[in-house]
Amino acid sequence: MGRFSVLLENSVTSEASQEASTEPAKRRVNQASSQSTSRPTERSSPRVMERPKAFYITKRLDRDIDEAVRYFQDVHGIKKVDRSVVVTAMLDNDSLWSDKSLDKLVDRVMSELTSRLTG
Repeated sequence: MGRFSVLLENSVTSEASQEASTEPAKRRVNQASSQSTSRPTERSSPRVMERPKAFYITKRLDRDIDEAVRYFQDVHGIKKVDRSVVVTAMLDNDSLWSDKSLDKLVDRVMSELTSRLTG
């Protein structure tokens, strides 16, 4: 899995977060150094989960998300934007999750799985 890098932070429910408070500290997710992984709970949107989770993405996608963050910061002056906000904004679209849309991804999903197994 060397060609993949850790990226995204999605969260776990607050119940899981409370249960996890007795677990050892999680290792840090690979992020740009200018971005903080701490998020104040009292100011967080109720839609956003408290504890981040990481998973693997391609290096190209990792780079593209970083470039999108820089674009929003430099071009639009949105200094607080981070990787999680960009990915959430892109993926938080109900039409992307319909059976029809997911069916369109079958070939790409199979290709990704194949490349991981043979790569």
